[in-house]
Amino acid sequence: MTIKRSTIFFISICVYTLLCLFWPELDYFWSGFSDESGINIAMACIVHVILYHLLAYNFSNYCRTPYFLKTPFAIGCLVSIAYLGVPFLKYYGEVRYVEFDIVLHYRLFALLVVCASIFMILKIYAKGWTLFYFKSHEAMHRSVGPLFVPFMYCIFGVSLFYLIFGSIYLNLNETQIILFQAGYFISLYYFSLFGIQHKAYWNELLFVSGGVAITYYLGTRYTLLLAVLLLGFGRISRIQSNQKRKSMALLSLLLIPLVTIMILGPLTAMTKNRYGEINLNYELQRTDYVDFVAAASMADYKENVFKGLYTSSLWAVPGGYIDKAGLDYPMEPFFDNNHWRSPDKREGHTLKTNDYPDSIFSCGAMVGGFVGALLFPLAWFGIFSMVLSRLNKTLLLSFYLASVPAMFNIEIAFFKIVPVLRNWFVISIIFFVFIQLTIILYPKVREKGRKYRRLSSKA
Repeated sequence: MTIKRSTIFFISICVYTLLCLFWPELDYFWSGFSDESGINIAMACIVHVILYHLLAYNFSNYCRTPYFLKTPFAIGCLVSIAYLGVPFLKYYGEVRYVEFDIVLHYRLFALLVVCASIFMILKIYAKGWTLFYFKSHEAMHRSVGPLFVPFMYCIFGVSLFYLIFGSIYLNLNETQIILFQAGYFISLYYFSLFGIQHKAYWNELLFVSGGVAITYYLGTRYTLLLAVLLLGFGRISRIQSNQKRKSMALLSLLLIPLVTIMILGPLTAMTKNRYGEINLNYELQRTDYVDFVAAASMADYKENVFKGLYTSSLWAVPGGYIDKAGLDYPMEPFFDNNHWRSPDKREGHTLKTNDYPDSIFSCGAMVGGFVGALLFPLAWFGIFSMVLSRLNKTLLLSFYLASVPAMFNIEIAFFKIVPVLRNWFVISIIFFVFIQLTIILYPKVREKGRKYRRLSSKA
């Protein structure tokens, strides 16, 4: 029996609206309905909820094609949408970053701009990425086939071992952590959405356990949250009924903010070792990237896109060839010229260790205001789509799988744009070399590929 999406949508809107009105932080609102600021905040909360629901509903429409959900692009959009819905109660809390304390209607307009950008991204690129999935899957069958299974298990094991071992006994730098996390995410994606789906329960248990371990030892809550999200939507992608798949995708998206609210407090207490009471409204804002878009769009000073990308390209040069200690942090001119201070002195940050919730949307806002926040993400996803559309066979497979870490990474600062693209090409080359060696060393790979396809059809 399928669940009607209209019913899900209506019930969810009612639940969220009631939560917006009866949230425990609303003491000053219920102390008197004449309090205009309280009413405005409640209405802003509800507007945020409605826009999130519309975006979730639109995303679920693309799920009528099960192969769309199997693409890294779909999961990347899914993460962006989930991050958009989690902090819907942020308007009641103390602003986490003093620079983002701007007029309410600008914050809502930034939300509208981000939603419009995601609508356009899905409209323009969803069909192309579904085609990339088909071509990459076919290339895998024709080249390495089932030999990818032990290879991916090996990537998962090595990545997990070094992430945990390095956090305890070694001093891993940021580049090493990013590389090993990339291995974890690629193997997670492969077993969830790209490879053979038998033994799914064991793979899910394995990867969730790995996510828990990484979260505990590195304090990166994002790893575990993404693992659960990816595995859940991997199961939804295997639902045969188009209507049920769309309904389950919508239901899951509408539950994500509520579930996150319930688990974020305990998870923060476990991973961040904070003392005292956890301020949930304050923690919810850590997933919020829209206020950065609003504040950056309204800021007097804008960053020069060419100068920023040039500095970003210098950060992409290996440390053995350039002294990065002498490089400027590319966002410092933007912060300094707009007189932005440390984001939160309660967390021990200084002006040189800003920890704002970056995103490709805020990168666009820094250079072009609201227009930049709308169009810059389209250019970002356009780079990946343009490159993949010009590749075939094993080269396409290599670049497709290597795009996973970039698609899964929502917090992309302006100075990381070129390094992320560099990592994409480096990982792609590694995959391509491995595939070519496999083809040379195993002449019977085509026969194994045919057995693999027969096994896939039975799964």
